[in-house]
Amino acid sequence: MKNVITMVGISIFKNAYKKKGYNPHYNKLINKHFSEWSTYFRAIDTVQREVEDWAIGKDQASAEIKSLIEIQHRYNTKLNVILLASDSILSTLAAKIIVNWFKESNYSANQTIVPNFDIDKDVIYGLVVDSAKDFKEKGLLFLFDKLDNYKKDYKKSLIFNITGGFKAVVPFLTLFGQLYKIPTFYIYEDEKELIDLPNLPIHYDVSIVEDNYIAFSYAAKEPQNRLTEDEFINYLDNNPQKARDQFKILMNNQVFRIGKYGKVTLTVYGKLLKRYYEDEYKIGNIFGSLIELRLFEYFIKKKYPGLEIYHSKKYDDFEADLMVVDNNEEEVIVVECKPGGNIPFDDIKSQKITQLLPRIKSNYKYQNFKIKFHIYCYHHKEILKKLKNEMIECNHLVQQFGAIETKWFWLKTDKTKTLSINENNITEI
Repeated sequence: MKNVITMVGISIFKNAYKKKGYNPHYNKLINKHFSEWSTYFRAIDTVQREVEDWAIGKDQASAEIKSLIEIQHRYNTKLNVILLASDSILSTLAAKIIVNWFKESNYSANQTIVPNFDIDKDVIYGLVVDSAKDFKEKGLLFLFDKLDNYKKDYKKSLIFNITGGFKAVVPFLTLFGQLYKIPTFYIYEDEKELIDLPNLPIHYDVSIVEDNYIAFSYAAKEPQNRLTEDEFINYLDNNPQKARDQFKILMNNQVFRIGKYGKVTLTVYGKLLKRYYEDEYKIGNIFGSLIELRLFEYFIKKKYPGLEIYHSKKYDDFEADLMVVDNNEEEVIVVECKPGGNIPFDDIKSQKITQLLPRIKSNYKYQNFKIKFHIYCYHHKEILKKLKNEMIECNHLVQQFGAIETKWFWLKTDKTKTLSINENNITEI
């Protein structure tokens, strides 16, 4: 079975009234938002009955019907179809008519094409043609949230059908499909051939997010917690001029924008970029694992009798990246490795300090040992001075949970992410 997300346009009305001629009820509904549905109930009912009667038995009745039939032929399997309507009466009505068309057809009887449309959930609020602001700042974001949920639910069985819907959405659906390698299909206007858009060997340069993840996170917060431009640039670079230059570049690239109350927020492109980074790169960071191994190698070279060095040492469900035990000095150094552009302070506090450190301290082997906590941050830029306060907060918290010392180190990498750890590229922050 395949799960097919299909945007719904108004081709079924254009096709019907091209044959049937002018209809005053249909004209009333043009460009009306979904919120006006109850106001035009009588016109909606009339148009629905007329168009459903006209469409009986017509496989070419709409772009959505035609393309779904071709996709079913291509895969020769059951299609579970999710219809998504734009924020308009006509798109919503078209979705209802398409559902009824398939219910009366052999495709539904044979369970080969089963359409689904929930008028309370599947209308994308803000996805409108008459307001570019609502389209970008509301509609596309709601649409991406929907697509993201379906991507997680259906995984490799998901397909995009971008034949229907209004054309402004097509580039964004295509981009989403390319990024996440979701098969995407299209039939051009009156053509019959189903075109599949190949997954091209392209990818986003996510280094812009990785290097500035804390800034991206602030821009993604609720409006009251976002920052003004002057506050925001402190999370881009320690050098004020470099920070402003970088901010201008990000603004010109439409990653950030100035939103409500003069606060910096993400554009729809910025949100998609951040989400893509979090989905594909942030979790299971290969480079982070490499840094851990390089640090392990660095400590191993210093090994002497009485010194024990562990990698990925677990205590219950909590893990130390590295643990250096000096039996001679009776001390344990718990070592954590974190990306300098994305120091996860919440994780350090909630997992490492308040959970991991007490478990190590309570271990019978180390009850009389001194516990130290060292964090190595790797990055090609200096660690932001703005993060000092959060580091100090962590230091105070460490003392409450059994450790006598906290130190922060900067491992300087280059932009190609090559690193050989030695005394020359380790700096205490």
